[in-house]
This record gives sequence, C-alpha cells and structure tokens, in this order.
Amino acid sequence: MTYAKDSFWSEESVAQRVAQQGMSRRRLLKMLGIGVGATAFGGVTPGLSTRRAFAQDQPATGGNLRLSLPLEPDSLDPHRTPSRYMWMVGLSIYDPLVISDNESNIYPNLAESWTISDDQLTYSFKLRQDVKFHDGTPFNAEAVKYNYDRVVDPATGSLLSNDDIGPYESSTVIDDYTVEVKMKQVYGPFLRMISLMEFAIISPTAAEAAGLDNYGRQPVGTGPFIFKEWILQESIEVERNPDYAWGSADIYRNTGPSFLDGVKYSFIAEAQTALAALEAGELDVVLGVPNIEAQRLRDSGDFSVEKFAAMGQPTAFVLNTMKAPTDDVNVRKAIIKALDREAINKNLFAGESAPAFGPLSPATFTYWPEVETINAYDPAAADTLLTTSGWAKSGDFYQKDGQNLTIELYTFGTTSDIGEAVQGQLKKNGIDVKVNNLDWTEQKDIAFRGLHNGCLVTFGSPDPRIMKLLYHSINMRENGWAWSHFKEANPEAQAALDAALDAGESTTDPAERTTHYTEAQRLIVENALEMSVKSDFQIVGLSKQVQGWLMDDANYHPRVYNVSLQPE
Repeated sequence: MTYAKDSFWSEESVAQRVAQQGMSRRRLLKMLGIGVGATAFGGVTPGLSTRRAFAQDQPATGGNLRLSLPLEPDSLDPHRTPSRYMWMVGLSIYDPLVISDNESNIYPNLAESWTISDDQLTYSFKLRQDVKFHDGTPFNAEAVKYNYDRVVDPATGSLLSNDDIGPYESSTVIDDYTVEVKMKQVYGPFLRMISLMEFAIISPTAAEAAGLDNYGRQPVGTGPFIFKEWILQESIEVERNPDYAWGSADIYRNTGPSFLDGVKYSFIAEAQTALAALEAGELDVVLGVPNIEAQRLRDSGDFSVEKFAAMGQPTAFVLNTMKAPTDDVNVRKAIIKALDREAINKNLFAGESAPAFGPLSPATFTYWPEVETINAYDPAAADTLLTTSGWAKSGDFYQKDGQNLTIELYTFGTTSDIGEAVQGQLKKNGIDVKVNNLDWTEQKDIAFRGLHNGCLVTFGSPDPRIMKLLYHSINMRENGWAWSHFKEANPEAQAALDAALDAGESTTDPAERTTHYTEAQRLIVENALEMSVKSDFQIVGLSKQVQGWLMDDANYHPRVYNVSLQPE
C-alpha cells in the first residue's frame, strides 16, 4: 500500500473527525502535526515527487559561505554520534533516502519512490540510478543495505541512530536499484526517522577503508559538497560537488551543483566573538546569536535575523529518581514548581526564548498543552510538597536531619549559565543548588553512573519518539540516555511508560499516536522525571549577501545547499 490509499487521510475521514472533536479543520491538522497548506490534502502522495514552487529569483553563483558553530562536532560519522553539530555540517556532505520539510511531508531524495506492504512491515525503495559517492563508488541497493546494517551492528557503537531505526530486521537487495527494508513490527515514524541526518548514506568503500575509528574524520557522502579539510578546534571546510545533479526539487530551489563554491564552518564558542566577526564582515552567518543581542542586530538594519522554533526535547534537566534527595517524587515536583521559567526567559534570554514545561516543545507533533498548567510556577505549592516530605525551612534553605536540601545539577559546554539561572531561582525557594559544568563526555559518564540529581539535555527531533530515547527502560543501559534511572525506582510505572512509548511508534495513525504520546507525557510529568526550562529557538544572524537561507525539518540545522551569496 501507499499512504495515498490510507483512509485516515480522506476528506470524508477528516470531516468526520472535525465534527466529532468540535474543532476547525485547521486546528485538527495543527494538532496532528500536519501542514495546513495545499500539500496536506492536495493530492501529494508520499513517495512520489511534486515540485515545490520557489520564488523566481536569480541566485548568484560562486563565493564561499563563512558560518560559525558554537561547538565542534566530535565526529562526522552520522551513524555513531548524536551531535547536532555533525548534523549541521553533515547536511552539506550527505543525503538520506528520503527528505522531509518542516510540515512533516516526506519526499524522495536518494530513493525515487517507495511502497509499503499491506502489513506495514516491508518498505520497498526504488533508488536513483544516477548517483555516485564523492569517491566514485556507485550508489545502489548494496550501499543502502550496508548503511542500515551498519547502524544496528553493535560494533558501530551507535548512540542514537541504532535507537531511532526502531524494530529494524533486515535489508534485502532485490536488484541493483531496489532494496526492501523489513521491520519486526509496525513502526509508525520509520520514514520520518530515515529522513534525518543520523541515517545519512555514507560510502561503503570509504567506511571500510578508514575503519570505525577514522571514518568520522574523513567522511564521504553523495551530498552537494565534498569534505575538504578539518582543522581541529578551528574549522571544517567543504567544497562544491561539481557532479551533483540530484537535489530534491521538493525542498530546494536547485537540483544541480550548489550556487556556492564552498562552506567554511568555524568553531567559535564565545557567541559575542562570533557576533563581532559577523559585524566586522568576517562571517556571513552566525548560528546561535545571543538572545540579548538579537534585537540590537535587528535594529541595526545591516543584518537580517531569523528565528526558528526547534522541535523535540526542550532544554531540561533529567532528574535522577534514585539519588537523594530527588529520589523523593515530592522533592522533584517541588523543584519543578519552584522554577520561574518566565523570569529566566526575561533575564537570561532577553525574552527571545519561551518557557518549557514538559518533555516536548510546543512545535512538536503530539505536544500536550496540559503540562503548562501542571508544572506552572507555584512556589507555595512547592513549599507544601517539601513540608509534606519532612523538610523544614532553616535560614536560607530547607533542611532535614541537619542537612540542607541540596541538588547537584550538571551542565556542559557553554550551558553553565542555564544551571546558574536555575540555581538563582531555586535558592529563592530554599533549595540549594550546586552547578557542575563538564565537557559532554564527562557529563554523559556522570549520568550513566547515576551520580547526578539533574543532567542537562536538549534534543532536536521532528517526532515525539525522542521521548523513548530518554525515558524508555530499553535505554537504561551502559551508554544509554535514560538518565532518570526510573526503572530502578518504580518498575511498575516504568512498565506503563514503556507501553505508551511502544504503542506510539507501533501505529501509523496520527490520532492513535497522539493518544499514546499524550499518555507518555502525562506519565513523565506525573512522576516528575524532568525539570524543563525553555523551549529552544535557533536565532540566526545573516549578512545581507546571504540569500535563500533554509533550515531543516527540525528547524535547527542549516540547509546550505539552498544558499547563494549576492554581490555587495
């Protein structure tokens, strides 16, 4: 079958659900995470190409885009790293089989089309026959099989894609340009997942020649740019792929070689330094403009500022349910209720952010708005919760058995200011917070070992299954991401949460997925497994020469293939 035959999407079915739920068609589509433009019900069949209309501008050709990233990727191997900075660079080097826009529409990319078996377990992809990797290796069905098998191979050591590929069973080469991918059970978000950069198709020849430990420093894809150079702690450069002729006409304004000669990604941890370089004409793009500088940059009239609401897991502290004092659910709920997120947004983020209250950002499909009421700022309720658990105010802090109520929070990289902001807020409510800022690897080790009360996380993702990565018991393992250690604390509640998360990805029906993921959010909030702080926005500063700026489907990573540089 194909999605075009899915009765859930018929106009009659939509009208029925509108009537049943007493809402407008637009509101229903928004709730389901589906775009309300012509593509939602305008005859577009996923798996078949329909060209998007772009403005008929005249892009200039040539020039090198100079772009800053706040952190350096740890690797450019998309199957081994969860780094969002790999995605930012990887989008220039790699292509996935399918590609998605930010309204969740799925289009062909390296795959020309696909069909899905009636039992929804087998995906048959017809592949493009004109694609080569940067090293000259032909792209074909064997390459797809190699990549997906590599993702699930324990030797690869995947920290993210091995989870997001879901109940993958096998890939079978039918012929040179047909591959069948079989799942062990129905997996609703499969196509959405393989559109992500963590499933970028890499050259089997290059991967085998370099080996696991070295490939990430010498990546080879099929994308519009070819890897040129990586100067550690300084920059990565890519250059135009002159043979590129398979850009997605559904996403980009170009299908051939890029407008740009190349892109240089400079690693500038200090945001003010990056902004100064932009204003001095030494950079064309700054990703992560400081919130306090965004309005000034807008007002200058010399630059454009674009702001994108990220999807997925907002910035939050995953709370450890096994280490005192956050082993007490009342303490966890109290610190959540004692956090004035709006004050943090105003004072730390200059009003350019937005408070977050639960495990999904409001831009994400299946977001449950009740979290905003349940976890609303309420210091009096926080006091009641602590008193109920035997804590008593003594001086500046709550105490029990002569010990202050002390929470150990861990941040990483440039995020220590978030921990310090939380520290200041919770101190007002008598809660002592110690902030430890480590590098990312050290923080992960702390979280794996359960030495934290709270560890900072944020994950961009266009699908709510990101909650499985952080809260399903399958990920409570060495190198896993389930840092709440909830299975150890409450096996029964963990089983209920696992069931909701499993059900959410075991159907392709958006309404059913909404039901299950709403239940998952309820359980996470009810058991106070995270203290959400802010919904993330990617604020981008652009010189006036940058034309055609485009972000990916998670609204966080740049699609530089669409960019041109206009002469001054």
